[in-house]
Amino acid sequence: METEILKCNLCGEDIPAEYDGKWTLGHNPDPLITSPDDRCCGTCNDLYVTKARIWGSTGEMHLEQIRKAIQIIRGE
Repeated sequence: METEILKCNLCGEDIPAEYDGKWTLGHNPDPLITSPDDRCCGTCNDLYVTKARIWGSTGEMHLEQIRKAIQIIRGE
């Protein structure tokens, strides 16, 4: 049975399998995208999502600013 390759909802790239190829669902992109079906790759999780969670909790940066930065990365 072949596993469907998911696309990152932040950068649009394929989400590679992690943890010895056993995990193929990527990461939760909340708070940048809050739809329960959206996923992100490990790179976007490390570069954007984790920081957005920290910045959001400390008030250092507004989530709307981060979302706009993601749109620029996507070329929107």
